[in-house]
Amino acid sequence: MGIFSRLVSKKKKDEVEELFSDIKEESQLFEEFLRLHEEKINNVKKIIPQWKEGKIGAIEADIQALLPMNRRLWYLANEILKISKKERALFYFILKEKMNQTFPQLIFKRQRAILNRKNYKKYAETLEPYFEQLFDFLKSLSRVILLQTKTLKKKETPGKIAKDLIEKLFFHNLLVDETMLDRKIKQNLIMIVRAINQFLGYEKEYGLQFRALTEQEKTKMVIRKGVVFYEVRDVNSINFEKFYNLYEKSFPSDEIEFKGDLKSYLHYMALKLSIKEGDNRTHLIVGVLRNEVIAFSFFSTTYIEKLGICFGHGWWAHVDIRFRGFGVLEKLYRFREVIMQRDVKQYGASKLSHIFIDVNDPRKMNSKELQSHVATYLADPWQTLELFKKIGYAPMKHTHITPALPGKESVYYETLMIKPFAGDWINHKGIPLKDYLLIYWYDIRYGYDRIPEKDPTYRKVREDIIKSAVKGRVKFGWD
Repeated sequence: MGIFSRLVSKKKKDEVEELFSDIKEESQLFEEFLRLHEEKINNVKKIIPQWKEGKIGAIEADIQALLPMNRRLWYLANEILKISKKERALFYFILKEKMNQTFPQLIFKRQRAILNRKNYKKYAETLEPYFEQLFDFLKSLSRVILLQTKTLKKKETPGKIAKDLIEKLFFHNLLVDETMLDRKIKQNLIMIVRAINQFLGYEKEYGLQFRALTEQEKTKMVIRKGVVFYEVRDVNSINFEKFYNLYEKSFPSDEIEFKGDLKSYLHYMALKLSIKEGDNRTHLIVGVLRNEVIAFSFFSTTYIEKLGICFGHGWWAHVDIRFRGFGVLEKLYRFREVIMQRDVKQYGASKLSHIFIDVNDPRKMNSKELQSHVATYLADPWQTLELFKKIGYAPMKHTHITPALPGKESVYYETLMIKPFAGDWINHKGIPLKDYLLIYWYDIRYGYDRIPEKDPTYRKVREDIIKSAVKGRVKFGWD
């Protein structure tokens, strides 16, 4: 038991040691696996750049050292995968590690209940998806390690690890894959530890910290700390599943996109293709509180090489009704702009010119549409409009018709809102007509995935854009 035994009072030591005795072997397997894999990853991080550059001779000894590590790691990973009741075993292992970091006098005052085997059933439902994903990663890691070993064993003559450049590249990619899997395994363990923290009562309700904010002689409470924002890149991750669960509950069924379609927008290969073509990228970000997704935003950035600019379009966003009014949406949008600015740099664009959003505009709704909106989204559209005004958005002063989705009609009561960043646009409260027509074409082509010239909605709106121009500019603003 090591440190753990020393932290437990003598009176309780036998009780706790007996509790862990049935999973002692499993714990030791996992402890050895984590220790050995950390050692290997440290070596791999040194090898990767040299291997990629073809400096095989300089790292011959380091590469040779991988073979015995691989054999042991492959064995450990597969032994762990064979453990019966592996979730319980690993849960107790991680709990033990958490208790190693705890003051001894607190262990049995605050964690006695959790040590009871009967109580594990209460936690199984929460922990099960984390463990399933963790062991999926272990299976993938086992395959990667096996492929590495087979590649290294192909060596025909001393000093020649790989026979050709293709094989070198293949092995290099296997090393990179392993570092990515190592990161995912560690992230998954962190999620499990966070869940255990909640079971142990380490975190207050929701784990939130607030501060008072005074605006226009009114004071309201906003969340200062507790919500963490992430970009979801792995469509097989738990956060994607949690996002989709909230997404399904938050929008009408006829507006919800299929999970497979959303995954295709965010899939790694789609991202690689978008980088190659250099036109449009799609992103999903989430706000996470105590392992729960409470907010999300789906958006895209589009690059117009002719203008040297990049612009964003926020397609939809949502905050769990329990956390509205505390500044979560503003934080979500600020993080969204961080991702957009990153795209600007990666595109090689000169600036982020603006962000578009489509907003249900109560000024265009009839009474029935207003009632339907409130019932569907549990939100007052007038308050939503005021919020967007507060954070820098203004309506475009031309007719806006949202292109119809398959099997649906076009939407006429939305307004296209813009948050401009270009100084010239802000000073004139308008965008040069020639530039705006190109921007609108790109937005329809890549944002709505339409062929603009064949879309009747596009042609109708384009005509109004030209007619509404004032002194060669398409205007925006609240006046």
